Amino acid sequence: MVAPDLIVPKGNRVLVPVRLLRAKDVLNMDFELTYLPEIVAARPEVERGSLVANISEYKLTRPGLFKFNFAQLAPINNDGAVAGFRFDAIGPGRSQTPLNLSVHTVNDPRGTRLPITTIKGSITIYDPNDLNDPNNPRSPNPPGGSTNPRLQPTCSGTGRQTMADAQCCLQMSVGLTRESLHMDLDNSGNVNSRDAVIVMQNMAREINR
Repeated sequence: MVAPDLIVPKGNRVLVPVRLLRAKDVLNMDFELTYLPEIVAARPEVERGSLVANISEYKLTRPGLFKFNFAQLAPINNDGAVAGFRFDAIGPGRSQTPLNLSVHTVNDPRGTRLPITTIKGSITIYDPNDLNDPNNPRSPNPPGGSTNPRLQPTCSGTGRQTMADAQCCLQMSVGLTRESLHMDLDNSGNVNSRDAVIVMQNMAREINR
């Protein structure tokens, strides 16, 4: 079970998918996700992942602790998300919270407990106005020096633009999603369809390299 490492601008909201990799005969699971509530604020609603076909429940037990579980009739035998958690980046630039996973119950169809490894993730926050922060996509000093690929502004915080980021620009433009000016890629003062085009052009350049 894996939580991602994400980099997001201060004040932005981010979706954190928790995924199973190489799952085999997983029929039910109880797990916890912990984080630092002074760095990110959790939204109380949790999305059920694509792998969960039947029933699930969740609770924000207290700031800093989510509980999530699911049960079903058909076992999971592939990769994919079991849940998606949304957080607001409330901490200062250059702050970070770990995303720790703890599995308490996981069984196969016979009720046998399955072995499982957890890989923690993180959310790192940057200030879009701080060009000295190496986590800022506009910084001239990317993490690890100039030999590493430069991070790109994204809605997801992954640092690599996808079609979902182009769609996010369009959603910001019409007001479906709160506007975040870190996605103002053409420096026009707002996020619009031109920014979506720039994302797609960046993607095309990556493919053609």
